[in-house]
Amino acid sequence: MELLPNTAEDFSSSRYWDEFFRRRGENGNHSFEWYGEFCELEDLLVDSMIRSGDGERSRFENKRILHIGCGSSSLGADLYDRGFKNITNIDFSKDIINEMLKKNKKRSEMKWLCVDVEKEFEDYASDANNFGQFDAIIDKGFLDAYLSSNISLDNDPKCMLKSKEYLRQSLALLKDGGKYVLITLGQDYVSKALSLNLYNIGCEIIVEPLIRIKGTKYLPYYIEITKKGDSGDLEHNKKTSFMLREVFNNDDTERREFSIWSLSKKLKELSVMYWDNKYIGLFSPGEIREYQLNSNNSKSFFITVYDSINSNKNDKPTVGLLVPLGQEQDWLYSSRKGMEEISRQACCKRLIVISRLIEEADKEEVVYDDNIIVDEISDFISPLALKESKRFPILTVGDNGRNGEKDPEGTIKRCIYSCDSKYSKKIMIYDIKESEHKIRRQMIFKSSPRLIQSEITLQKDEGNNNKDAFLFKYNKDLSNYYIGVILLSSLLVNKVQNCDDEKTLKTLILGLGGGVLPSVLCSLHSNKIKITAVEIDESVKDVAINYFGVNEKEIDIVIRDAFEYVNFISSKNKDKYDFIVVDINSSNINDSLMCPGTEFIQFEFINKLIKVLDTDGFIVFNVSCRDAERRFQVFNELKNILKAVQDTQICENKHDQDANETNTINNNYPSCFDYDLKTIETGKEEINELWVIKRRTNKEHKNELKTFISENIDLFLKSNSNIENIDKYTWIERLSNIL
Repeated sequence: MELLPNTAEDFSSSRYWDEFFRRRGENGNHSFEWYGEFCELEDLLVDSMIRSGDGERSRFENKRILHIGCGSSSLGADLYDRGFKNITNIDFSKDIINEMLKKNKKRSEMKWLCVDVEKEFEDYASDANNFGQFDAIIDKGFLDAYLSSNISLDNDPKCMLKSKEYLRQSLALLKDGGKYVLITLGQDYVSKALSLNLYNIGCEIIVEPLIRIKGTKYLPYYIEITKKGDSGDLEHNKKTSFMLREVFNNDDTERREFSIWSLSKKLKELSVMYWDNKYIGLFSPGEIREYQLNSNNSKSFFITVYDSINSNKNDKPTVGLLVPLGQEQDWLYSSRKGMEEISRQACCKRLIVISRLIEEADKEEVVYDDNIIVDEISDFISPLALKESKRFPILTVGDNGRNGEKDPEGTIKRCIYSCDSKYSKKIMIYDIKESEHKIRRQMIFKSSPRLIQSEITLQKDEGNNNKDAFLFKYNKDLSNYYIGVILLSSLLVNKVQNCDDEKTLKTLILGLGGGVLPSVLCSLHSNKIKITAVEIDESVKDVAINYFGVNEKEIDIVIRDAFEYVNFISSKNKDKYDFIVVDINSSNINDSLMCPGTEFIQFEFINKLIKVLDTDGFIVFNVSCRDAERRFQVFNELKNILKAVQDTQICENKHDQDANETNTINNNYPSCFDYDLKTIETGKEEINELWVIKRRTNKEHKNELKTFISENIDLFLKSNSNIENIDKYTWIERLSNIL
């Protein structure tokens, strides 16, 4: 009989835990330990306690320690017996507090208090006897349970507030130099709570994966957070990073420093690696797992493991497939739908897709013989097979491919440049020569090799005697995503200039990539547009300038985290943008939502983004998702967020009016905050959509605006006849959907 909670709601219910501990007591006298026994955590815990507060190692008994959500754990008693006498244990279950008081009578100096963290913790933290008085706080699984009533932290303002208040109050209880020790499974909602609430505090964070904990199929983490004075605002930002021991590297003693914003990603990666080490041989229908294999001779491979959802008729346990060179981003090899089709044709339950990564620039004559590659990597990928597999076949398609030679499609693909990146592992620039006069240039990140980050056409400069001279053709071979954004921007340019012909369209683009979008907008709108592009990676900016022709004089490029930047400009309450484009890929390789990252579809970010949007402006999301069900789910989440933002902003403005002693509110007041979310399709075969946030259109204005859209698209296309592949009537219909 399982004693663990059955639902997330139960996990944070006081009544559930009263019953849980009562039943636990019937089954024996052993304490219930979350995430490891004391003997497995002792060295780390004792070391943290000793170094906490003033750091006096010899005065164990003076260390004031708070144990939050103690339950029936013996952790407090074990620490007490190690010499730490001044321990306060709190829990919201009266039954467990009474039981633990009886059980620990002989430990007379240890305290037990019934405190409901959600309702009473603020009063406890602000008490003069407690505020800034603790050397250490121990949270063993409490935060996991506390936030689990709604694990969609991204989209629940109440959950966001719970995490913010809990962490703020916990840090307020600590002395400078005090330590908050969190033992957690590192779920996404926990790691995001830490990132969102600690990123500008300036505290020290150390993360230790607890790989030696026995009897758990999940990987717990020991996270030590050291308080370093008061938190700063964004104008005097004390950036927070964290140190992580990457235990699956060859050197498991090495600690590396990472940005706090990568905490969620790093914990996911470690948890997946831990899970894979234990369970990779088990069949999981529909699941995708991704790996990279680096050989000693500088060759790299991107490995995708896919388990078929329709495996009943498939008699082969495991089959491998080597992707033809140049087709790595093809839907057949990079999407669930494509891999399911290959699995059906190969009659296999598990498909292992192997793609070559050409990382070294200017090596034109390196031959990649398929048979040699298969022999070289077969032993390395054999651990990825299902348990019942013996030696499995690795299939090849078409002719051999070469870096710098023709692939099966008759084109030439060559890596012309690569550089390391702390955000995307490596940035690789490929030229695909389609003819003597035309080249397609692509930017690919090693962290997401299935995705093309940016693509541009280069055309031979016929007026130049240099046979290698090519021109950037920003308006040629544009994707429907770019066309949609261009046409939306043209609507706003005309609207802005109708009001004031000297005004420019203030545009904010989050995610520079190769800079193709801002370059296209500048070339089309010239002095009618002013663009700020925010990019976290300096290396991406350099590549955009040197290999995609981005002109810094035309585009203001800000090197900063997009979340931080939006937070900063919203706090200034000055800058307003007419047009905002969010074009940032997800770092979660297991999510079919590839763009945007889920951190950019959550309440706090959307709320601040709307605050910097001008009254009649647009926010446009580039949405790339290979799973229709997942796309529908995220769309509904974003609609709910908009409703929450509307309610919040109405309350905030009503409060401001009350503070200014305004007695009446205009009847149209709520409509100022009535935002709508609309989709613009980019084509039946496309995986991209445009999602547009804008003020809701009044019914009486819809026909008028539809005429405006039709006339302006017609006018724009006549004055920009060099833009190819635009069907005027199709796009008029698509853009009319935003009304």
